[in-house]
Amino acid sequence: MENKPDWLRVRMPGGAVFKEVAELVRHYGLNTGRPSRWGASHFAKCVREIRKRDSSVTVEILTPDFLGKPCAIDIIASARPDVYNHNLETVPRLYSKVRPRAKYFNSLNLLKEVKDRSPGVFTKSGFMLGLGESKEEVYQVMDDLRCAGVDFIVMGQYLQPTKNNIEVHRYVPLRSSSSTNSWRMRRGSPWLLQVRLRDLPTTLRMTSENLRNLGSHVLK
Repeated sequence: MENKPDWLRVRMPGGAVFKEVAELVRHYGLNTGRPSRWGASHFAKCVREIRKRDSSVTVEILTPDFLGKPCAIDIIASARPDVYNHNLETVPRLYSKVRPRAKYFNSLNLLKEVKDRSPGVFTKSGFMLGLGESKEEVYQVMDDLRCAGVDFIVMGQYLQPTKNNIEVHRYVPLRSSSSTNSWRMRRGSPWLLQVRLRDLPTTLRMTSENLRNLGSHVLK
């Protein structure tokens, strides 16, 4: 795709630290299925190496569910990333269609276990809209995340990557005031700090300033 519209252009950070982090990711193989502790040790090593190079960097990690293995959570929690992100992706009813090899409550329990083991670490999760879920099912996922102690929720419109992937059921009007207000008011908990709606299914990056401003809400 040569002529990408401006809204599709992604600006990558530069500088020596970014290059070193990129090399760490390649070195530890974070995008591979290595079996060592279900990959958890590689995430932890990467977090620690980033801290060595620049202690001021805000570190957010996005992990798989590690097949529900608690020892994997302990390994990563010991490295103390600033934000632990694990996405639920969709509502429970659609898991067999959208995430056939995953289990909704394994993912939910992972987020709860991270918060129980490391209360000072922010937790975050995201899921896609437009796959055929109902508003009530969206509310239920938000309530489940709230009960798991999750701090940040990101919801984004699902877009079909290729014709071989699941079709878009509908386009959700994320920017409409009624949708925005109803979902954000649903958070209704001192635990849930932010709900963000995204037109594209991208994650929400948290800066050090964001976390400092919200830090008083989380037990250190």
